[in-house]
Amino acid sequence: MESLYWQVNRCHRKVFLGIVVGIRETIEMVWIIIGTFTFWNKDARETKCAEANWLPLVFIDIILCFGMVKLFMIGILCVIMASFCFGKCKRKRNERSRSKAILRSLQTVRFSALTTISGQPDEECIICYEEYQPKDTLTKLNCNTKHIFHSRCIEQWIQNGNNTCPCCRAPIANIDEINRAQANPPANGILD
Repeated sequence: MESLYWQVNRCHRKVFLGIVVGIRETIEMVWIIIGTFTFWNKDARETKCAEANWLPLVFIDIILCFGMVKLFMIGILCVIMASFCFGKCKRKRNERSRSKAILRSLQTVRFSALTTISGQPDEECIICYEEYQPKDTLTKLNCNTKHIFHSRCIEQWIQNGNNTCPCCRAPIANIDEINRAQANPPANGILD
C-alpha cells in the first residue's frame, strides 16, 4: 500500500522516479566507461592485461554500445516530454488569457437595475438554477436580451473553455477579434 503523500502527489512521484532512474542510468554509464578505459589504456597494454582479458572487454564494449543507445533514447524522450509539457502550459496560458478577454468584453449589471430597465427577466440562472436576488451581479449576453446569468456562473462557464451561450449556443465573443486585440494592443489603451 502506497503512502498518502504519493497517492495525492502522483506528478511528484513520476518526477522523483524519473530522476532516480536517470541517476541510476548515468552511474551505470560512468561505470562502464571507466571500466573500458581502464582495460584499454596504455598501462594495461604494457602489462598484457587487455590481451589476456579480451573476452570480458568485448562484452563490456557491447554493453557500453547498448548503454549509449539507451541513454541517447532516454535523452530524446526527455526532450520530447519537456517540449510537450511546455506546449501544454503555453496552450493553457493562452486559453486563460482568452477567457479573461472574453470576460472583459461582457457587460455586468445588478439584478435590481435590470428589472427597471428591461422589464422582468427570467427569475433564475439557467446554469446554477438559483433564483436571482436584488443584490446579485448578473452578466447579460449579446445574443438575446433574456440570456442573463449570474456573473460567477458565466465566468466559470467561460473559464471551462466554453465560448457559447448556455441557452442558444451562439458565440459569446468573436475569438478572432480577441486574438487580434491581444496581438496588437492599442497604443493609448482605448479600444476602438
